[in-house]
Formats: sequence, C-alpha cells, structure tokens
Amino acid sequence: MADVERDLLKSVKAHLRITWDSQDDEIKEMIDEAKGYIVATCGDTDFNIGIGFTLLKNYCRYYWSGNASMFEMNYRSLILKLQIWNGRKKKG
Repeated sequence: MADVERDLLKSVKAHLRITWDSQDDEIKEMIDEAKGYIVATCGDTDFNIGIGFTLLKNYCRYYWSGNASMFEMNYRSLILKLQIWNGRKKKG
C-alpha cells in the first residue's frame, strides 16, 4: 500500500475513532466507494486536502453508521462547492 493510501486509511480511521486493524480491508473498500461517489458527482478530486478530503471522511462516517443515503442531502453545499472548484480547475 502506498504511503498516501496508508495516510488516508489512518485519517479515516481516526475520524471514525477506530483503533483496531481487523476491519482495515472493509474500511479500504468504504474509502474506495466514497472516492467513486465523489468523483462521479464532482469530477476528478484531490482527496488529500480541502473539500475533497472533508467529503471523503464524512461520507465514510455516514457509511459506517449506516446512513450513506443521507450524505448527499446533508452535504449538498460542500458537494456543490467542490463541483464548482473542479469545474474551474478544468477550465483554467
């Protein structure tokens, strides 16, 4: 696993307050699903900083608690901001 992926896993686990390693594979799958959702909704995104990182961690939190269906409604404004940000990057 690359250092960036390991750091992201560590950050998500800290955000979820998970201290054990036995579910790391499940958490990695959850992170991949979050990335897929955000990229499909907002375009190419940097998940290491800023809004992309915030959305990823919070998608994982909603997913972990069984409320992924509520994520889009509750994070609509940040999703829109990321869509605009990514659209500007693409143009310029």
